Amino acid sequence: PGLANYLNNECELKDVIKDTKNENLKAICFGVIPPNPSELLASEAMMEMVSVLEKEYDYIIFDTPPIGVVIDCLPIVKSVDGVVVVVRNEMTTYPEMEKTIEALKRAKAKILGVIVNRVRPTGLGKYGGRYGQYNKYEGYY
Repeated sequence: PGLANYLNNECELKDVIKDTKNENLKAICFGVIPPNPSELLASEAMMEMVSVLEKEYDYIIFDTPPIGVVIDCLPIVKSVDGVVVVVRNEMTTYPEMEKTIEALKRAKAKILGVIVNRVRPTGLGKYGGRYGQYNKYEGYY
């Protein structure tokens, strides 16, 4: 069972909170995708769940689909303290990013920052290339 099951009153919250390899990190998967994901995420049950989780956990992080692809994540913006936009280097276009930022602004989201992933460290730069030793990232690009 996952979040959708809980929001549809098919199970208890304790049934969807799963342990991870990190002892201080829990996860809730979405479960079976219902025909109305946006409605579920905007529901009173979702707001109540967030209120319950806030009492138990220090941080709650929602990993959502890209806003440009679907708008399902926009209702969550109403119940979060901030949003971090993740873009992929050399894949996400400026127009896509602008569209995402505008959608978040319309939803009154507090944008905390942007993460650019899949960036390969290159060149020596003005600091002498200290990061060139981190070859453990090789193959992630």
